[in-house]
Amino acid sequence: MDTDHQADEAWVLGVQRKLHQWSKANPDDQWRDMWGWLTDSRMLRHAWRRVSTNKGGRTAGVDGMTVGRIRKRGELRFLDRLQAELRSCAYRPSPARRKLIPKAGKPGQFRPLGIPTVKDRVVQSAVKTLLEPIFEAQFWHVSYGFRPGRSTHGALEHIRRAAQSHKRGGDTRRHGMPYPWVIEGDIKGCFDNINHHYLMDRLRKRVADQRVVRLIGQFLKAGVLTEEQFFRTEAGTPQGGIISPLLANIALSAIEERYKRWVHPDLTGRSSRQSILSAASGRRLWDRKAGHCVCF
Repeated sequence: MDTDHQADEAWVLGVQRKLHQWSKANPDDQWRDMWGWLTDSRMLRHAWRRVSTNKGGRTAGVDGMTVGRIRKRGELRFLDRLQAELRSCAYRPSPARRKLIPKAGKPGQFRPLGIPTVKDRVVQSAVKTLLEPIFEAQFWHVSYGFRPGRSTHGALEHIRRAAQSHKRGGDTRRHGMPYPWVIEGDIKGCFDNINHHYLMDRLRKRVADQRVVRLIGQFLKAGVLTEEQFFRTEAGTPQGGIISPLLANIALSAIEERYKRWVHPDLTGRSSRQSILSAASGRRLWDRKAGHCVCF
């Protein structure tokens, strides 16, 4: 690893650590200025390295440009132009190129994949680098989907540990289990149906830099191009975009927050188990009356 690369990575890590620590200490506050970090040459070089070393770098978006072609024309020239576009607010995301991928084990069914241009992937990677530490600090500890350092295997191990009976005087019946309920659910077409207004509202609760918020909104509204036909995107975040899994988690984290409200409400002082259960029951009842979906 060359010296410049090491310096870039150290700087990016320092920015992420600062954002994560701030988010932990200020869970209800907004970060007001991150545009300077986003358009910094060190951030763009870091994002380029991530995109260019990914196996998807050989796949072109609607502009036909691959990582290889950009390298032939000059990486520094590409990054300098991108930085200038961002700083002058001239940058606009391109539509994603739609490609249908067969679903594993489901003959005849396909998953739509939106392939952004390499330039858009670099910008998305930079945005993700800044947003991830802010929202990772508030995601629930039992959430495992699309999160750094977490996997399906980790989720299965957590379930295995949770399902082990805790003997209480030799009693291993259901009430001796740490979790008496299992809720299985599936969100049909999750990525394609995320409400943009709802997602942006949740994003604004933590990010007050309107340039960053506006940029994410432009990504969501960039549309898709398939067989030379353009389709507007009024909902959803395209599968295939670097930032899409994080945006989906930001939207879906509301489910965990509501579950916590029903099961483990925050009460001040030392509360008995009965008072906690009573408060949780009361909040479930209130949510039902308010028209919110309540699972149990």
